[in-house]
Amino acid sequence: MLTNEDLQAISGLITSAVTASEERMMARMDKIDARLDNMDARLDNMDARLGRVEHELVEVKDRLCAVEENTEITRGAVNALVEWAEQVAVITKAPFPVQHQPVMEP
Repeated sequence: MLTNEDLQAISGLITSAVTASEERMMARMDKIDARLDNMDARLDNMDARLGRVEHELVEVKDRLCAVEENTEITRGAVNALVEWAEQVAVITKAPFPVQHQPVMEP
């Protein structure tokens, strides 16, 4: 049968084993926390970069809209000039479109 001293020795061994296990567990938890902190910092950096890219993308879209609007205006102006040139061609009896012939020097 186990004596009181045997039980105390067993209890001491169990306590030291549990304490060592807890310490290893806490060390592992600290390492995991450090890795998570590192990942959080990297994700914050990525978020900041994506924010800048998103801002630049909005600026590009705004500029593209302006280019599209200017293209429509230019297309309308060219079409108006073509119509005017056709009317002038009818009045002047000159063929339209007039092709430019390069001047040859003697």
